[in-house]
Amino acid sequence: MFTDELKCRQIKIKKGQMDTIKKKSGWKDELKALKYEHIKSTSPGFFEMSGGYQMKLMPYRDDTANGLTKCIVDYINFSGGNANRINVQGQPRKERVALAFGNYRDILRFTPSTTNKGTADLHCIIQGRHISIEIKIGKDKLSEHQIKEMNRVTAAGGLYFVARDMQSFVKFYKGTFFYHKNKNNEKAANKSRSIF
Repeated sequence: MFTDELKCRQIKIKKGQMDTIKKKSGWKDELKALKYEHIKSTSPGFFEMSGGYQMKLMPYRDDTANGLTKCIVDYINFSGGNANRINVQGQPRKERVALAFGNYRDILRFTPSTTNKGTADLHCIIQGRHISIEIKIGKDKLSEHQIKEMNRVTAAGGLYFVARDMQSFVKFYKGTFFYHKNKNNEKAANKSRSIF
């Protein structure tokens, strides 16, 4: 089916752009397959009633920061890792203040974040190793605080990756963490588990 879709697309595409389409749609197909398997294993009844592998899924996009973040979180979580999105901004809070004669007034107060400045967007554990992932789209660059945080993470033995698109992330992931489990990965994962 995938090759038929590519053949249909070839008619409207110049020769040089074909490799780009194959690379870009490769990670999308892989992520879609991971999502199907995740749904099938966690909710088999829902999976069957929704049409199985024919059910429609929301398309993945990596051209915005939120889209790329969603892609990476799902890829890691569906591949057996653990990924958490970190919110480093403070929060506005609405407080009601009593005035004279029983009147009230709403005031907005800002509660600053307790997270370190420069903390990466994602904190993940993959095969027993910590990895911080910073999402950057377009010409966006690391800030001074983010560079300091990157140095702290790597000095502590963690990994740090700056994700600019999904294709480079998948290449990093597969190159760093063996895509298929082998005996060495299972031994490393067993050593890193805590027992309480």
